[in-house]
Amino acid sequence: MYAITNDYFDSFSAIFGPGECLLNGKWYPLGHFAVEALEMDRSLLWKLKAAVAEFKPELEVFLAACTASSAAVAQQKLDAVWAILDQIPVYKNLRGSFSGSQGLFHSMREHPDRTDDSVTDGTNFHRALAYWLDRLERLPDAVDDFIGNTSLMLGDYFEDLPARSPAAYAEAYEKYRRTMDAAFQYAEEEDEVDEDLDSIQLDFPVRLGFRAMAAKDGGAVFGEELTFNELASFLYTDLYKGMAAGNVPRRCHNCRHFFLAIGGHDTVYCNRIAPDEAKRTCRQVGAHKKEKRKNESPIHKEYFKAYNRLKGRKSRGAISTDKWNQQVAVIQDWRDAALRGELSDAEFKQKLDGV
Repeated sequence: MYAITNDYFDSFSAIFGPGECLLNGKWYPLGHFAVEALEMDRSLLWKLKAAVAEFKPELEVFLAACTASSAAVAQQKLDAVWAILDQIPVYKNLRGSFSGSQGLFHSMREHPDRTDDSVTDGTNFHRALAYWLDRLERLPDAVDDFIGNTSLMLGDYFEDLPARSPAAYAEAYEKYRRTMDAAFQYAEEEDEVDEDLDSIQLDFPVRLGFRAMAAKDGGAVFGEELTFNELASFLYTDLYKGMAAGNVPRRCHNCRHFFLAIGGHDTVYCNRIAPDEAKRTCRQVGAHKKEKRKNESPIHKEYFKAYNRLKGRKSRGAISTDKWNQQVAVIQDWRDAALRGELSDAEFKQKLDGV
């Protein structure tokens, strides 16, 4: 069908470098599109499924009648499908770069041999049309499976890692793979049908090529040019190449939306405007909460009591500024030692009471 529609749904390519992906002339950090999919409005998938279901019978009417009116109706229904595709992550970034499905049925009426081939078993066009329709029908479920299974994998295997690095992500993924492999083996040995396992995708069909891409030093390096016929394959590739580069999708500990934690840093808050806030981001709100919790700990409470006593003496002139600075430095050292566990709470309080 690509030869007829020349559209991104049939085939699109992206170039993957060490830390970025080049799609339709624009660079994105690896893992960017995986997060977009995890955060997408899933109702679009059900709208797409309904639109494809409405299109399919009109296609059959056109193939049987091949009239101007049946072509117009079929084209209208197909345009409705593409209007939804253009809102889906990745596809929306390719919008405008392909000629698309516009005029497809007018073209088929002008070339009746194509229409004849499409209803004749065994012809290339008949096989291509069947495959094209099958992919249109499977797309909503495939993307929904990516969202559901990836969300579970990230929560169960990646959220509580003691370290944030490509090596830690690789180990977490290997644990996930071992669990999935064991589940598949058990289902096969016991001859059990597990619908949940049917939704899990562990390999991704792509075509591999190589292109030169600009390096940071101004030279050129090899990049992998991957061509995809299925959106889910691209999303999984972006997800795992991102992990290999140290980027992983993570749920914000404040708003619970996914964001891309880049470069192996243990970031737990996103940069969106926080819920119920006008300007402050989740990261700003989270930092404030963290500082507040820290200052409410018993060690910090005792420290601030001693600090305020010293401050009061300095304000009354009972101690000099130099003495104030010396004593504050001492109680700060005691506080840090208590936080490191080198002083018990009782020992720390006893020292402060003597100030």
